Parts: sequence; C-alpha cells; structure tokens
Amino acid sequence: MAILADFSPSVEPGGLDEAYIDVTGCDIFGSPHQIAVKIKERIRKELDLIASVGIASCKVVAKIASDLSKPDGLIEVAAGKEKQFLAPLPINRLPGVGSKTEEALKTLGITTIGQLAALPAETARRILGKSGMVLYRHANGIDNRKLEPSGETKSISRETTFAQDTRDLRVIDAILRYLCERVSAELRQENKQADALANAALDAASEEEKGD
Repeated sequence: MAILADFSPSVEPGGLDEAYIDVTGCDIFGSPHQIAVKIKERIRKELDLIASVGIASCKVVAKIASDLSKPDGLIEVAAGKEKQFLAPLPINRLPGVGSKTEEALKTLGITTIGQLAALPAETARRILGKSGMVLYRHANGIDNRKLEPSGETKSISRETTFAQDTRDLRVIDAILRYLCERVSAELRQENKQADALANAALDAASEEEKGD
C-alpha cells in the first residue's frame, strides 16, 4: 500500500493483497500502463512479490482484468472497449455472481457476461430484481462507484458465531433480524445508508435461503 501511495493519493485497499488506485492526474509518472509497470517492478524489487494488474476506466472491469492477468500479468482495457472485453467471459467472472445466481442464469441460457449484457433492461430487471440491476450494469461495463481511500469507512457490519451449528430457521431468522437492527442503528448514527450493492448481497442471501 505504501508503494501504491507513492504514485497516487487515491488508494482503496481491497484486502491484505488487493487495492484500487486512481492515477488520474498522475501523468508525472507516465501513462497508466507505464505506472502499472513501475508498480509491478517496485513490488518485485522491494518485496520480492509478484503482482497482477488490471487497468480500466471503472472498478469492476479493472478487478476482472486483474483476476484474469494472475499471477504476474497486466491487462489494459481501453476506454469504450469494456463491453467487448467482458462479453466472452463466463458469467461467474462477474463479481457478485455466486453459485446460486450462476445456476439461475444458466437455466435461462445465460452463460456469459455478454449474454447478460445483451438482455433488454426490463427483462434483466424481471430476472434479477431491482437490486440485481447492479450486476446488469456491471455486465455492460458500467460502474460509477468512486474509490474510497483508506481512512474512510468502507462498510458497517455485525456478526455472531453460534456455539453449535444450527439449521433452525426460526433461530437464524431471529439472529439475522437482531444483527440487521444493530447495523441499521449504526448507519443512522453515521448518517449513512446501504447502497445497491448491499441490497444485492442481501437479495443473494435470500435466494440462497430459498435454494437451501
């Protein structure tokens, strides 16, 4: 993260070994491609690690490009070519498409990101639901999320661990409601609200309950 911060002040950690970096206005270090090469070289030289890089105009396409370039590659998706890049990829390459969603889409003959993107918007809404429209936009290479630099609150969550595993849906439902109430209370205190991705995650969880 320190190496990334040397190239841009806008860095969003995505875990211990992932991050998004916005190099807009960082031309002093070269083009985005040149910056990526320099970052990879420094990580290799200073940390003896390899890094994969995806370059794109939005987060979801950059993430997919980075995953495809692993373990030590670099893929750049030119602006305006997002849909073309995504189209042939398996639907499960799209972040947010878990096994349940993938199975449901495959029953409709949708196996690639391009097939999902090609659906009429109303058809996609009927299939995925209002919250699932995030997946539809992402399939079309549209992702308006801004980077959240380190230091900003990225998420609010609550969790618990059962002393023993349980399949009692009444117990699970009660605990979920309690945890949701705690998260909602903190959101109100912070004057924040859940975004569409959070709603999509909740919808996916509901679908999994139905499947199980």
